[in-house]
Amino acid sequence: MLTKRVLLWPFMLLLTVAFTGCDSNDDDADPADVAGRYGFATLNFETQSPAVPDADVLTYINGQSTELELFNDGDFLLRYTFNNGSSGAASGTFSVTDTRVTLNVDSNDEDEFEALLLDPRVRLDRENTALTSTSSKSVNLESLDPEFFDTLEDVPGTLTIRLTRR
Repeated sequence: MLTKRVLLWPFMLLLTVAFTGCDSNDDDADPADVAGRYGFATLNFETQSPAVPDADVLTYINGQSTELELFNDGDFLLRYTFNNGSSGAASGTFSVTDTRVTLNVDSNDEDEFEALLLDPRVRLDRENTALTSTSSKSVNLESLDPEFFDTLEDVPGTLTIRLTRR
């Protein structure tokens, strides 16, 4: 029995070293690398059903007063104003790697994110001075426009986001 343990030990050590050395090439980066103000260039929900129209969220918000601000310390603030005059804000933290920024909204601000069809956690790919994302999900379109999207509360589709640095 001892001989088997002695023979297995180098093999286990080799496996440990091999898996420890695996790297996704996506190292943590400094939040200051992406800090700044970003405006929405695209915020579009494409529905899966041809019978349900797509929702271009940008047609409902004031682009001048809607922005995502990423701070050097890893916090963020999203401010938005709908064309009807209502406004909101959501804060949270973000993590950043060489290829991605991940927003994690504070739990008490999840409704504010949802107003723009965003999930409480949003993963954005870094592309030069832009942050982008495409994700499959179901959304409540009625909350965006109760008259136009009447009774459309759980609509499957694809949300596309493109933020550009201001």
